[in-house]
Amino acid sequence: MNLYEQSFTPSPQWHLYFLSIALWVVFFIPSFALAENAAMVSYEFDEGDTIPLSLSSINVNRLLVKNDRIISIVCPKGFCTSTGNQKDASGSITLKINLPLPFTAHLTTEKGRLFALFITPKATPSLVTEFVWSQNYKEQQSPTEQAADYPAAMTALTKAMMRFVHDGAPIAGFKRHDVDPKTLPKDAASLA
Repeated sequence: MNLYEQSFTPSPQWHLYFLSIALWVVFFIPSFALAENAAMVSYEFDEGDTIPLSLSSINVNRLLVKNDRIISIVCPKGFCTSTGNQKDASGSITLKINLPLPFTAHLTTEKGRLFALFITPKATPSLVTEFVWSQNYKEQQSPTEQAADYPAAMTALTKAMMRFVHDGAPIAGFKRHDVDPKTLPKDAASLA
């Protein structure tokens, strides 16, 4: 055998095999690249409502209540499995549906809200599902409650302004905007 002589000659079958793999890559890989993100689904609820919704029976679903924390979910025995992470800031839970039959689950939140979900399992990708209490406006502080804490707010603002002057730390709720003195209008008023 000569060193310059080819020891392996590719057969025509090898070319067909390579061509079929190349065609598979060309046609199927771009379909994955065209996939879009699924947006979070929001449902508004009132105390004691039953919300009908479809959840994935093949993937793990995530449920959360806006500005609240789900502390328990009760499903019929064997229909679902739920897990929650105590350190999760969103207060969400994950829900895995075990049986392909519709059922009702009852949720309780940290703020004492109770509502039910009429869950219809579907063979779809899972979504993040958010529940928003319809009376959220009741949780906002009234102007008199906000004004009652005026001295503490002024103290915090003064402290933040002093830190800004000292080390340039940003002030919460404010945005810095530099002004060029050359662009200001001429001051025509005399000081008294």
